[in-house]
Amino acid sequence: MVTANTRSEPTHPALAPANKFGEPLPTHPGEWYYSGMTEPKNPPKAKTAITLPQEVLDQLKEREAAGQIASVSGHIQSLLQREQESTEVDAVLSRLFPGDRPGPEHEEWAAKALGITGGTEQSSAA
Repeated sequence: MVTANTRSEPTHPALAPANKFGEPLPTHPGEWYYSGMTEPKNPPKAKTAITLPQEVLDQLKEREAAGQIASVSGHIQSLLQREQESTEVDAVLSRLFPGDRPGPEHEEWAAKALGITGGTEQSSAA
């Protein structure tokens, strides 16, 4: 009497399924499934706990409930991101204007270049 092999894996490597080059085929999805196709392109996130004054947390939760911010953690994340971007801008300005920050002559030039008038100009008719 002949019995069928009921094991899920072949008993001999020569019996294992292979591709057209004779290489063994993957046996589980982790070997053939590219997870990058479904994962977002954003960097992985981690959780942490922070301590805030109760009144600050209450204000943030009120803003979240009112729809002014998407979430407390998302708002804090965006604030940290803005801080990082501001630091990068400061670094660029430091390279462009070594020593001191842009002075009034730079601000005047920028206002003219941007078409902004009033407020910074003084009248010579006094």
